[in-house]
Amino acid sequence: MNKNLFEEISNYIVKTVQEESTLEGFPYTISYAVIQERFGKEIDEYINDKIIEATSKKEEVADIFTDTDGFDITLYNDNNK
Repeated sequence: MNKNLFEEISNYIVKTVQEESTLEGFPYTISYAVIQERFGKEIDEYINDKIIEATSKKEEVADIFTDTDGFDITLYNDNNK
């Protein structure tokens, strides 16, 4: 696995939340299945940690964590920056 893949997944996650989330400031879940299908990779603990690491560094991300379904991401809205 290379760093570019984690960055690509991270970019996809942020873009998806920006486009699909209807509630600013609230978590939006992207399932593991969606990531696995789109990128063809099983999400093991190492990959999970690297995705969280890459995504949490993005300035638009307020919070990211995982639950049993996938990644829960909260983005900053314009008023919170």
